[in-house]
Amino acid sequence: MTWSGDQGNRGGGEFTGAYGGLGVFGEGQPEPPKNRWRMAIIAALSLVIVVGLVLVVVLLTRDETPPPVAQTTPATSSASGGSGTAGSTALQTITNAEAGLTYKVPANWEKGAEGMSRTTSGPILRGMAARHPYTCNSLQYTRAEVGSGRTDDNNLARAATELAKNVATRGYTVDKVEPKVTTNEPKNFDNAGTTGVLVVANTTAAKTSECNAPRGQVVALATKGAKGTSVFVLDVSYEGKFADRGPTDAEVRQILDSVRLVK
Repeated sequence: MTWSGDQGNRGGGEFTGAYGGLGVFGEGQPEPPKNRWRMAIIAALSLVIVVGLVLVVVLLTRDETPPPVAQTTPATSSASGGSGTAGSTALQTITNAEAGLTYKVPANWEKGAEGMSRTTSGPILRGMAARHPYTCNSLQYTRAEVGSGRTDDNNLARAATELAKNVATRGYTVDKVEPKVTTNEPKNFDNAGTTGVLVVANTTAAKTSECNAPRGQVVALATKGAKGTSVFVLDVSYEGKFADRGPTDAEVRQILDSVRLVK
């Protein structure tokens, strides 16, 4: 923190003065000796007064200087999934060798167990991680989830669109009632040399649920990999139960920007 204030000229300044004469002496007349002593005494007293004033000002200024403010360090998010500082920069890397992709998620996300997978209408998703898994009515839900896989569909736009639609539909179906899903036009992305197509699907549940979120957004990426088309998906829930535990917008961008082909 920078302290600033109007200190004015409290430290004093340059002292200037001019002698206008304490008496008038006639031309050719010597200056009376007593006047010389009087002048010397006055000058000495003036110097003592000026020095005293400067010392007083310096002491007052020093006493008024405020003490330094203690700086506090914000708490960092924990890796256990508990609530922490939003937008934490601490990351953990996930590599799915089968899909040929690597990506990063915040430290407060929970990695899926070894062998954990999700089925879709196309690729099987592995390399899973979730933000704030919770149990409700004996079923498991999350506030956000990532996964990746591989498909033989070489049409990147179609592969990303189908994946986004399928995940959005399955994830927000309540009692077999499917949600309303809309997809945006495919867009190109370039993550430091990893290029491909990105599709966003917005989903709204058609039936309310105590446990499941009423809204979600699914982002699917498709890129040309060494073994065909590699795909990545990020599903973020909005509103509903534990809505305050979801990822921030900055974290979502951070995750998407981290997706890379394995070299």
